[in-house]
Amino acid sequence: MRTPSGYIHGAALPATGLLAGAFGYGAANVIPTFGAVPPDVRLTFHTTMMKVNEPVMQSAMALAVLTTFGLAITGRGRTRRMALGSGAPAPTSLLITVFGNIPLHARFREWAAGPIPEGYAQVFQRWELFHTLRTLTALAAFMLNIQLHETLLDGDRAAARYTMTVLTRKDRTLRIEVHLFARLAPDGRIHRVHSITRTVEP
Repeated sequence: MRTPSGYIHGAALPATGLLAGAFGYGAANVIPTFGAVPPDVRLTFHTTMMKVNEPVMQSAMALAVLTTFGLAITGRGRTRRMALGSGAPAPTSLLITVFGNIPLHARFREWAAGPIPEGYAQVFQRWELFHTLRTLTALAAFMLNIQLHETLLDGDRAAARYTMTVLTRKDRTLRIEVHLFARLAPDGRIHRVHSITRTVEP
């Protein structure tokens, strides 16, 4: 029979991974797009997007916090140590969002309805800085749930080696080593990816 730790571990890895992926997409694609359009277009898109994103992303951050701390309480050995490590970056992402990004969203809504004040570019840059910080902390929370060993980037080719710790339905701990190889498109996004996995000793 699967233990509570097994179920929580099964939720913690995708919760932190989805959070890091969503923030990473924003940093890699949305922010550069913001910089390429006029301020009024950015504000219209930004305020509309935040109506959906705020409740969704705050819920995702809360789930990442709850699952990592829950795993730290119920886990054992390596699993508990990794959960304790990822337990700090996950709430940090939430705090940066609540006290950094969200207050600026209120300004953006005002600007979208009226004239855009001078110095708006500096405020945009401050929001982007907060977003970069919360992306890094979310990524740290995810990386502490896996174990990144090596990365390599050479032109349009990238490679990484990392280990995931998973619990089976019979509550057996497995460590899976992943070798990932990717080719990048001219705009920097991943064009093709291949991976090889093997099970290593717990």
